[in-house]
Amino acid sequence: MRVLPFLTDAPWIIAHRGASAELPENSLAALQAAVSMGSDAIEVDLRLSADGVPVLVHDPDLRRVAGQDLVVARLSAVELEPFLLTLEAALDLQRDLPMLLEMKVEEGGGEERKRQLALETGRLARRA
Repeated sequence: MRVLPFLTDAPWIIAHRGASAELPENSLAALQAAVSMGSDAIEVDLRLSADGVPVLVHDPDLRRVAGQDLVVARLSAVELEPFLLTLEAALDLQRDLPMLLEMKVEEGGGEERKRQLALETGRLARRA
């Protein structure tokens, strides 16, 4: 049985948005690099696509990560696929480390959007 680092007194290393100093943040490559670098856990940021799919992205738009003036909450998961990883794909592909899931909702996103993100994130995390 593997003892998770947060269950010990020792400090633990969390890869912020994966190995984001080396690779594009919240990308599969950054998650995999975090594993190979010896991280104890990975922190990722989540936002909802227009059709309610949690995707890994910190900002409300794609300007910084993809150079596109597009708003995440206005695009479907299929439209975001060339730029972003879905939480479901990240959980399916990356099982080597625990993940800390930071949920973000755009300003003015409303309580229903927050609830939807929390419910879908919880459903996917429990399934994984």
